[in-house]
Amino acid sequence: MVRANTGIVSDILETLTKTQAENFSKTCFGHWLNVNHKKNNQLLIYTILASAVDNVANDLSLNILGKRIHFRQQEFCLVTPLRFGGKVHMNEWVRSKSDNPFRIRMFPDIPTHVLVKVNGVWNIFDKMHQGSLDLQDDDAVRICLLVLLDMGFLGRQLVHVVSDHRLKLVEHISICWNIFPWGRIFGSIHICNLEMLLSERKQRHDDKRQKGKEI
Repeated sequence: MVRANTGIVSDILETLTKTQAENFSKTCFGHWLNVNHKKNNQLLIYTILASAVDNVANDLSLNILGKRIHFRQQEFCLVTPLRFGGKVHMNEWVRSKSDNPFRIRMFPDIPTHVLVKVNGVWNIFDKMHQGSLDLQDDDAVRICLLVLLDMGFLGRQLVHVVSDHRLKLVEHISICWNIFPWGRIFGSIHICNLEMLLSERKQRHDDKRQKGKEI
């Protein structure tokens, strides 16, 4: 995924105990623990951009060996594999859950009116990684899920906010987190990023043509 940092999976594997890793592997992100090539392949991204014919919203058309292939959210989910169907707004999944027990357990010093940031999640994960913090197995898995989501898949910075909806979602792994349509969300972001790179590439080529330079 463009702008993703899935290499953080290695840190997660080093941090989790055997039991925790087994529990993590049962989540919807679990198969990523077994992915060998975890860093972005720049050559693959360049090949995709060079093969692009045209694009509309969430639909990138590629010319592969003379055949037009559509890369959409559905194809992204087939490749990853992550769930496609279902409601995409987190608030709809946790609307009936007024309490936020995971936030209370993990961030007791942050006032309820102050939003948790990625930095707060990372600090807990770093302490786990260094061996100075020992969490219950389920909470250790939850922290690692958030780290992989925000800093891995989404490539977010430490100053970004982790919504209360997300903290409620991860509290209920089996009935909310695991069946949330992450593939649809990531697919839309990934295709949008590819479209932006494609637009930038086209602009560079147009500028060179106007200046009579070789592309």
